Amino acid sequence: MKQDRKKKLKSGIIQLITGIVLLFIGVGLTVASYNSTASKGYFYAYTGIIMLGIYFTISGIYDTLHPKKKFEDINFANLAKKFIIFIIILFCVLLLLAPFFNR
Repeated sequence: MKQDRKKKLKSGIIQLITGIVLLFIGVGLTVASYNSTASKGYFYAYTGIIMLGIYFTISGIYDTLHPKKKFEDINFANLAKKFIIFIIILFCVLLLLAPFFNR
């Protein structure tokens, strides 16, 4: 049981490092692509690499902090409902505050 926990912790640290490296690679490539374009030109945003880096980083943090549980066991449906409710409330608040910012 203890070896399984150590293995999970090691796996979490590896995922965390991998996620951070992917995140920096994606952001670095995006910035390099943006800087190499002419004005009003097109550039590539490496969102796939960035999202993969964010996923591995979050998964690594979770596995490092909770080596007994699996990241996949999180109830994403419940999280999605809370996120949608948060976005709706934020949108309503912004709609209510919009007249104060209109000049």
